Amino acid sequence: AQSQSFKQAPSQIKKIYHKHYIGKEKEFIELLLYIKENNNLDRVLQAIKQLTSVRLGYVNTERILFICNQTTNEEINIYNDDETMNQSENNMRAYATMFNQIDEGVTNNG
Repeated sequence: AQSQSFKQAPSQIKKIYHKHYIGKEKEFIELLLYIKENNNLDRVLQAIKQLTSVRLGYVNTERILFICNQTTNEEINIYNDDETMNQSENNMRAYATMFNQIDEGVTNNG
């Protein structure tokens, strides 16, 4: 007997369960919680597609979460332009300028 909530689940989630999680209900619940907390069903579906292309039976929650978190972290790093990062870049430019001047001074005077 299927629970009422499972009957109401989107067809994509049902397909995930039937293709990859029969007999692994605990893992499936973990995946559902992740999808709910992060609102990223589309990314999970992309990760599953990527894992399925590696080989049949390669899909599991740990691998899905790894791929989803990798993507999320990369997106954050690419678009995260904060004050600390800007200050660090300014400091590096100042050091580079300072070292270039020192090198020129040593060369000219040495």
